[in-house]
Amino acid sequence: GSSEDVPIFWATSCRLLRSSWRPSVVRLVLDLLNDGKFASEEAADALKISDVQAEDIANGSMTATERSWMSAELTQSLQGENSRVGKVTSLMEQSLDAFEYARNKHP
Repeated sequence: GSSEDVPIFWATSCRLLRSSWRPSVVRLVLDLLNDGKFASEEAADALKISDVQAEDIANGSMTATERSWMSAELTQSLQGENSRVGKVTSLMEQSLDAFEYARNKHP
């Protein structure tokens, strides 16, 4: 086929709604926020921190060491109650039930 037949997806804007709990990701978001490469409101929402905390980081009021400690704390909180690990919704249960035959056939 020709390249004209290939579907194209073009994103002109995106927003991080929720950050991973992984330490390297949390630290990267904090560092990008500190460097002015991440919107403070978006970072606050993604990391589940207050707008004031995010603005303080964006204004450069935290040292690299302080961001490192904050990253460790946020990793714990994002992995804790905000994590979906171990939470099964009714929709997830329906999907598991629907594909039970495949799990049994290919254990």
